[in-house]
Amino acid sequence: MPDSHGLKFLYRLLETYYTLYIEEEISEEEYLVYIKPIDKAISIIELSTLQDSPAQKESFLSQLPKLEN
Repeated sequence: MPDSHGLKFLYRLLETYYTLYIEEEISEEEYLVYIKPIDKAISIIELSTLQDSPAQKESFLSQLPKLEN
């Protein structure tokens, strides 16, 4: 199971960069550069938590065309 503490840390890091951006300590361009790898890491962790979960299977199955008898 992925480390939930690591995920919380990444979310706090995103919030920190967002605050710096809102307070105009960094530019929008800098903000986007800083958050891109963080956002990608969060996505990987979140997707790995769904692996083999009923929610993921349900989502996948709903995309398949239904067979008619």
